[in-house]
Amino acid sequence: MTPGLTDAQRRAILVATVAVIAAAFCWGVNSIFAKGAFAAGIPPARMAEARTIVAGVPLIAYLALRRRDLLIPTRAAIGPIILFGIGLVAINWASYTAIDRVPVEVALSLQYTAPVLVLVGVALYARRSPGGFVWVAALLTLLGAALVSGAYNGLHDLDGFGVAAGVASAIFFGVYLLSAEAAGRRGAHPATVLAGGFAV
Repeated sequence: MTPGLTDAQRRAILVATVAVIAAAFCWGVNSIFAKGAFAAGIPPARMAEARTIVAGVPLIAYLALRRRDLLIPTRAAIGPIILFGIGLVAINWASYTAIDRVPVEVALSLQYTAPVLVLVGVALYARRSPGGFVWVAALLTLLGAALVSGAYNGLHDLDGFGVAAGVASAIFFGVYLLSAEAAGRRGAHPATVLAGGFAV
C-alpha cells in the first residue's frame, strides 16, 4: 500500500480493488453463458434486452421501495447518466455481437483494452502522465490482450465484423467508464447511475 494513507483510505482501496476483480469475473462468466445462448439461437440484441430486464427491473424496484432518495439524480449528473445509459446500450450490443461472432477470449481481450484507451485519452486531455508504473501496466494489458486474442497472427481467420464489434465494445466501455465517473463526481450514487443507465 502507498505510505501516508489512513486506515480508511487503505480499506477503500482494498474494497475498490476487490470490486474491480469481482466485476471482471462477472463479465467473464456472463460472456461464457452468452456464448452458449448464442449457440442455442438467441440473438445478441435479445440477450441485451434480457440482461437489462433481469438486472434493471429488480434494481429500480428495490430503489423505489427502499431507497427512493437514490432514484432522482442531481441535476448536474443527468447528462453523464444519459451518456452512461447510451454507453450501456452500445457496449451490450457490441460486446454480445463480438461474442457471437468470434471466440469469447478474443472478444473479451478486445473489450478489455478499454482501460488503456481511457488512460491514453485522459493523459492527452489532461496533458499529464499518470506515471511510469501505470504505463507499464497498460502495456502489459495490451500484450496480454494480443496474446490471448492471437492478434500476433493477424486475426486473419476471424470474422471481421466480430473483431470490429470487439473494438467498438472497447470504445463504448471507455464511454461507459468515463461517464459513470463523471456522474459520480457530480454527486450521483452508484446505484442511481446504474438505475438511470438501465432506464435509458
